[in-house]
Amino acid sequence: PLVIYSLNLLDVENLQEFTWVATGILVFSSVNFVIRFYLLGAYGAKQVLIIDIVGIFVKFAVGYAMVASGYGMNGILVAFLFQFLSMTLISIPIIRLKLGGTTYRISHIMDILKDAVLNTPAKFSRTLIFSLSVVLLASIGMSETDIGIFYIIMMISIVAGGLVSGISYMILPSLPSSVDLSLDSLRVGLSLTVPLIVGLVTAPEMVLSLIGEHYTIGSMALVILALGIVPSSVVMVGISRCNTIGNNKGLVIIGLVQIILFLIFFMIFVPVYGILGAALSMTLSFVGTSIQSMRVLGAASIRYAIISALAIGAGWSISFISNHVIGFESVISTVISIIVSILIIFMLKNISPGEMYSILTLPFKKDEIID
Repeated sequence: PLVIYSLNLLDVENLQEFTWVATGILVFSSVNFVIRFYLLGAYGAKQVLIIDIVGIFVKFAVGYAMVASGYGMNGILVAFLFQFLSMTLISIPIIRLKLGGTTYRISHIMDILKDAVLNTPAKFSRTLIFSLSVVLLASIGMSETDIGIFYIIMMISIVAGGLVSGISYMILPSLPSSVDLSLDSLRVGLSLTVPLIVGLVTAPEMVLSLIGEHYTIGSMALVILALGIVPSSVVMVGISRCNTIGNNKGLVIIGLVQIILFLIFFMIFVPVYGILGAALSMTLSFVGTSIQSMRVLGAASIRYAIISALAIGAGWSISFISNHVIGFESVISTVISIIVSILIIFMLKNISPGEMYSILTLPFKKDEIID
C-alpha cells in the first residue's frame, strides 16, 4: 500500500503507470528474500546458486530484449519483475518439499514478522537502489536511451558480484567451525570477485562492445559501479551478520544510512553528470554504508577490504603500464592484470589456490550439503 500511495502521490508525468510493476517487484522480491535465507539455513545453498543464476539470466535477457525493442524504462522494470517472479516460481516447489507438513505457532509467526520489519530498511534500500533507480532517473527527465545504457552496465556489475557471491554461500555449511562464518563468506566472496572487478575496470569498453558499440559511452560508469562491488559485498555480509547475532539496531542503521546517502548523492550528482552521477551515487552510498557494516563485522573485515583494494589497484596499474607504456593489446593487458590481482590475493593469504579451486568446482560436484 505504501508503494502504491507514494507513486500516485508524486506529481511526475507517466510515473503512475509504473505502480503495478513497482508493487510486483516489491512483493516478489520480498518473498524471494525470505525463501533465499530459508534455503541457506536449511543447507540448500546449491539451490540458491541455481535460482540466482536463473534469475540473473532472466533479468538480463528480458531487459536487453525489451530495451533493444524500444520499450525503454518500461522494459527495464518488467525485466526486474520477471526476475523475481521466475525465482519465486522455481523456489516454491523446493520450499514445499523441505517444509513438508511443518506448522507454526502464532508466537513463531510474530517473531518472523518482527524480523521482517527490522529488515525492511536494509531490504528497501537495496530495492530502491537496484530496482527503482531507473524510475528516479526518468523522474528527472533522463532520456530512455541513457536509462537503457545505465540498466545494462548495472546488470553487468550485478552479474559480476552476484554469481560469485552465490558460490561463496555454498561453502558456508562445509567450512570448518569458526567464530564468525560471516567473515569467511566475506573473505571468500571478495577473493573470488576481485579478478572480475579488475577485468571490468581495465577493459570496460571491450566488455560493453560485446553487447553493442553504442553502449561503450557508459564505460566510465561501469568502472565506477565495478569499484562499488567490494563495499556492496561488505554491506550484504554486514546485514547477514546483524541477523545472525540479533543486532536489530545495526540492521535499521545500515538500511537507513544506505537510503539517505543514496538519495543525497543522487540529487547532487545525477542532474549534473547523468548516468555517471547515478553510478557514483550508488558506489558512494555503498562505501559510506560499508563503514557501518565493518563496525558490525570487526577488524578482520577491514583487512579483507584493504587486500581487495590493493589487488584491484595493482591489477589496474599493471594494465595501464602494459597497455599505454609497453604497448600490449588490451586483451593481453587485461589478462595480465587479472593474473596479478589473483597472485596478490594468494600472496596476502586471503585465500589459497587449493581453496579457490575447490570452491569454483563445488557447484559441479555431488556433495553432502544438499539434504
